[in-house]
Amino acid sequence: MPKHVRGWDLAEVDALALQDKWCKVASELIQRLHISFAAIVILIWKSVAISAPKRSALALTLVYVLDPKILFSSNPSEQIKSSILDRQSNHVAAPYVPVIVPQKFLSQLSNGMFQLGEMDDPGNSWVFGEEGELYEHKLLGSHKIDSGYTSIITAEAFDEMQQGSHESLQLKLPSWSEFVRIVTGDVVEWPHPRLQPLFLFAGAMVQSDVANVYRNPASGALLKGLVISTNAAEVD
Repeated sequence: MPKHVRGWDLAEVDALALQDKWCKVASELIQRLHISFAAIVILIWKSVAISAPKRSALALTLVYVLDPKILFSSNPSEQIKSSILDRQSNHVAAPYVPVIVPQKFLSQLSNGMFQLGEMDDPGNSWVFGEEGELYEHKLLGSHKIDSGYTSIITAEAFDEMQQGSHESLQLKLPSWSEFVRIVTGDVVEWPHPRLQPLFLFAGAMVQSDVANVYRNPASGALLKGLVISTNAAEVD
């Protein structure tokens, strides 16, 4: 299944407005049916943009924001299924947040800037790309945190995890203790050679059991920034 969607003119099709609308639909289908996000999004994009003029190309790709410890479990796909059921019955955060980003923005996802909360906010944020006021951003979703960390992984890594290739996945990963040592090191460069090709980024989330994922700007233009934050502020 291709991970890129190419070929329609943004002057004719508000691609990000479509993303906001259809990502919510696709994400809900995933949580309920546990099927491939990539498959749903590709079909939706083709159906809504089939008549758009192909005067310029837009390459898009999928990434997933989630607690990295899921990948280190003995059965990641079963853990995700269990988390989805828990979300449905107890209304807790989802196990992951799927995000569509421009292909050229991928390099920005390895350049997260750490920001501590202000005043009485004990949490923190990771900012990728352009900054902005959080209340002006669009909340894409929230994921559950059990380990104290968040991460961004590739669609290929997510698909491998979902397909139950646990042994293959484990061969590509260090131990969890080494992962933590890498992420909490004084100087961490992403993508880290010990964590490629799975992780684009990983970082600590302070005093929170939920990470909220925002896009900047909120709508109407190509994505220029992404924020993962313990802060849940958003303008409707």
